[in-house]
Amino acid sequence: MKLRTARPTASIPRILSVFALGALLGVVPASASVTPGPGLQGSDRLSVKRHFFVLNGLRRVPGQWGELVVPENRSNPRSRQIQVTFGRLPASGGGSGVPIFFIAGGPGASGIGSFAGNADWLLPFRQFGDVVLVEQRGTGYSRPRLDCAERWAFPITAPLKRNQLIESARQRFAACRRAWQAEGVDLAGYNTVAYARDIVAVADALGYQRFAVIAFSYGSQIALELLRSHSHRLSRAVLLGVMGTSDSLRNPMDHDAVLERAARLLSEDPASRVYSDLVESTARTIAMLRRSPVQVSIQDPESGEPVEFVFDELAYRRQMVTRLGIRRELAILPRFNHALLSGEDQPWLRSELQNRLRGLLWMRKGPLAMRSAAQHYATVCAAADPTPRDHVPPDCLLGHTFHPALPEACDAWQVPNLGDAFREPPRSDVPVLMFSGELDTKTPVNQAQRLLPYLSDARHVVLANAGHDDLLEVHEKVRTRMHAFFAGEVVGVSPIVLDPVHFSMPPGRPAPCVRGNCPAPLISTPFAGYGDPH
Repeated sequence: MKLRTARPTASIPRILSVFALGALLGVVPASASVTPGPGLQGSDRLSVKRHFFVLNGLRRVPGQWGELVVPENRSNPRSRQIQVTFGRLPASGGGSGVPIFFIAGGPGASGIGSFAGNADWLLPFRQFGDVVLVEQRGTGYSRPRLDCAERWAFPITAPLKRNQLIESARQRFAACRRAWQAEGVDLAGYNTVAYARDIVAVADALGYQRFAVIAFSYGSQIALELLRSHSHRLSRAVLLGVMGTSDSLRNPMDHDAVLERAARLLSEDPASRVYSDLVESTARTIAMLRRSPVQVSIQDPESGEPVEFVFDELAYRRQMVTRLGIRRELAILPRFNHALLSGEDQPWLRSELQNRLRGLLWMRKGPLAMRSAAQHYATVCAAADPTPRDHVPPDCLLGHTFHPALPEACDAWQVPNLGDAFREPPRSDVPVLMFSGELDTKTPVNQAQRLLPYLSDARHVVLANAGHDDLLEVHEKVRTRMHAFFAGEVVGVSPIVLDPVHFSMPPGRPAPCVRGNCPAPLISTPFAGYGDPH
């Protein structure tokens, strides 16, 4: 069976191309094939061969590389076929237990591509059974890969308004949709329900009657759909950072709640009393930038020429929402506000503004998303409540600054919405273990808490002092509870406390050493994550 090749997108800069990533991981094919499972209908639909994953250029991990052909739109009997790719790591020690599927986030993250960074904590789970890494359709190593050639083109020398974002997004989304439709792509087939069914299809093809899942961030939404529609196939589920089926677009009040938690941490740190209340300083900074935006000279990464970037209240709130839930960035925030408001610490402030604005410049002039933009936005728009989000509560500081053009621009993708029934929490008695970071703005604590009444055998553990990225690093204490959970033991729900945040000090006030741990100077690095969801 012949598949269409992906639309060329050579103009899109990528941190690591698919082919370079494969070389880095050391994915080396061998000639041996694997017999398909009894659930497969038609042996030409499945291809599985031996592969090796090379970690850090040294360690070779034996595994298998699989490609499964599935309908692009299962509701269309005449749908064309697409390829869903997966990797399988056989159980260790001759184990034959229930396989564990790792579901990456995004939408659009690559489970295979992220394996190298997650191998240290994922590989030990082979003691329980095979570990399977399934790519989401439309991204990573699956085919086609739905990138967009279109780029953002917002002015950087003037303040940016939300209506500009919405109109520009509509134009670019529509252009990308038309290009993929011309290639025969049916974007109605790219959504959370389809990804869950792909996982079941891979399980069927490999002969697994039941399986467990470990899901991160957006991947937890796929896991929740599995709990709703395929609960009889699941033995257990671990959710690292929980995105409910109604949480595709963030609630701005959740950002404010994390800001308040960060303010409490700051107030409890004796060395940080030089700073005012963090919520108050944030409100004052927003008000100041609303009155008087700051112009900063930075280098355009494409032309190399200096450009004047207007850092206004929207730009400030945008970078706040993205950085707030990252510990190393949160540690800088009080000093950043203090420097903006006081006019002090100017050399550091100039450097910090330039670093932050390089990330914002990516949002103004870069690709629509870091990975598979059509797949990402089609997925979000299919799942999200289509009700416009113009209203912001009057006491909300940070506002609708993540995915600011959605859901208003979703109509450009012309994908059917999954509806209110999809956004209802699933009911299930499958054992579920959920972890949330206290400082996580992407998958905040309350998203897991809302699910507890519907999941009769669920447990929820909060990580104090943890942001979103800390969840995927999988702290040793988190691993211990996960292993106990998969071994069938009763797992406690007491909080796991990570090391405290070490807040950056202004000149002349070095950060203290805590239990002999003296933090390095906290100077931010350019952050390219704007527009990249989970």
